[in-house]
Amino acid sequence: MSVWTRTRRLAATAALVGFGLIVGLVLASTQSAVGIEAQETAPAVMRDGSDIAMMVPQGAFIAVAEQLRAEVVFVEATRPQQRRRSEGRFGRLFEDFFGNERGRPDFEDEDGTPDFDSLQRSQGSGVLVSADGYILTNAHVVAAFNPNTEELELAAEVQVTTFDERLYDAEIVGADLGTDIALLKIRGRDLEYAKLGDSDRVKVGEWVMAVGAPFGLQNTVSAGIVSALGRTALGMRTVYQDFMQTDAAINPGNSGGPLVNLRAEVIGINTAIATNGGISPSFSGVGFAVPINLARRVMDQLREHGRVIRGYLGVSVRAIDRDLRAAYDLDPRTRGALVFEVTKGGPAEEAGLLADDIVVGMDGARLRSQQDFLQRIAAHAPGDRVKLTVLRVQEDGSSQKVDVSVNLSERPEEAEILANQSPGAERRERDNGDLEEESSDSDVARNLGMRVTELTPRLARQLRLPDQVDGVVVTGVARNSPTAMAGIEQGDVIIGLNRVKVLSVDSFAALLAKHGGPSEILALRIYDVSRRQMGLVTLRVPRN
Repeated sequence: MSVWTRTRRLAATAALVGFGLIVGLVLASTQSAVGIEAQETAPAVMRDGSDIAMMVPQGAFIAVAEQLRAEVVFVEATRPQQRRRSEGRFGRLFEDFFGNERGRPDFEDEDGTPDFDSLQRSQGSGVLVSADGYILTNAHVVAAFNPNTEELELAAEVQVTTFDERLYDAEIVGADLGTDIALLKIRGRDLEYAKLGDSDRVKVGEWVMAVGAPFGLQNTVSAGIVSALGRTALGMRTVYQDFMQTDAAINPGNSGGPLVNLRAEVIGINTAIATNGGISPSFSGVGFAVPINLARRVMDQLREHGRVIRGYLGVSVRAIDRDLRAAYDLDPRTRGALVFEVTKGGPAEEAGLLADDIVVGMDGARLRSQQDFLQRIAAHAPGDRVKLTVLRVQEDGSSQKVDVSVNLSERPEEAEILANQSPGAERRERDNGDLEEESSDSDVARNLGMRVTELTPRLARQLRLPDQVDGVVVTGVARNSPTAMAGIEQGDVIIGLNRVKVLSVDSFAALLAKHGGPSEILALRIYDVSRRQMGLVTLRVPRN
């Protein structure tokens, strides 16, 4: 090929490439222009087509924070020093009384100098609910149950600071340990106050904000969602638990502050947090608030009577959970509360309610849970008559529905009930040195990690048992065994198994042989010698 020919071909190729680049640039510019025009910003939408921006306006959080600023207060209280401890199945993972408490140094002498070490300062939050100065907060911010005196001790001094740094002395109108709600009063006029919402309409996933003074930092706002509803059995002393769970940051000092929705309505009173323990437990993404509808009912009674007046049935109950349904061979849909103790001389005993009755309905309505049962009873006034629908065990082991009508009396103060339940001076080290031991002759008992013996008159005196307690005495518990995991300890008395009375070691062995197959669930009625009270525990028989 000649040089001329090659030169012409290269020129032609170059021309084609140049033409292609020009066309490409033109097309690219056209495509870009068309793309910009076509790709208009579209609002994010939910599956049902609703506009997220309309559901959660960007400025809503700012507007709520600005509005709530004047309605939330900082609460400081001085009260007797109490040793803090976590109780219940959450152990140290759960802290229910978490005011920012600061003990005073040892400062006393013989000439009568006050014992400052016996005082503590607790810090919390509150929310104004009226123009004349009523404030909702937590009971544990301004009061505490003293197990030594067995009384509710109110703070000697309570001061409230508003957002504009005005300081008020506050009166404790009343404090309810059953719900951990307290009502304060300051002298004020034309105060800005919060609007109370309807906690029955709250939905899981709804945006919420927590407002308060964590660690004493006033006017702190955090945001999150409602994580769950109806949380119960949280290891707290509060009887009436129906908590809202939220991941809005709640820390020590937030106690008593409001949980609000994006309409600036108070839907809960921040009360508790779940923590990983430690010296200074703090927020870990799980907080709890008392629903405002419950807090409002308590507030109204505290304002009118200075205390909460509740109907009283006179029973101790526990929840119907999966293990209990299995142990008692109940329908999986069964809901309600199991009566494990009937108070002597109380309304329930007079009406004929029995231990092991399972309350499934009240006044023709089905019960949803143990807490539903407790709340319904508490909502009644003393003297009201209620009709309970119960499942009662028959001689053949089957259950039959019966109706029991009860005239309610007035429930004692929560402090009085706690005093009766508190181990106090009764609590002591177990005298285990010379418990009579006798094998139960049961492989199942050994698999459960326990040994039992007959309850003799000498053992009954040694353990100081009430006359009505009868059964077999636990003389040995293996570490890490199902018995130990259920909380049964040496010296406890096993009274019944799966709703059948335990009369002797032989009868206990026979019941274990009948109900104690591998992976079976057993429900044991016990008398706890240390706490001097009845209890009901469930445990699973190991497979091997």
